[in-house]
Amino acid sequence: MDKELKCPKCGQEMEEGYVPDSMWKMASEKELWIQGLPDWHSKFLNGMPKDRKVAKVTTFRCVCCGYLEAYAKL
Repeated sequence: MDKELKCPKCGQEMEEGYVPDSMWKMASEKELWIQGLPDWHSKFLNGMPKDRKVAKVTTFRCVCCGYLEAYAKL
């Protein structure tokens, strides 16, 4: 993200990181946000739904209180 984020809980600085997506074999990938509800293919076959918006999730952590806030910018 372009601007420096402040924690909405305590007002301190937040740092960027990510939460590994354990659904995939390579746990070093970022989580994904997928538009809409899961369908049969995405739930049982780990397939990517077609014709939906997909964004990687970026997570920020407050350096003081540990609060996490996630963003999925398209």
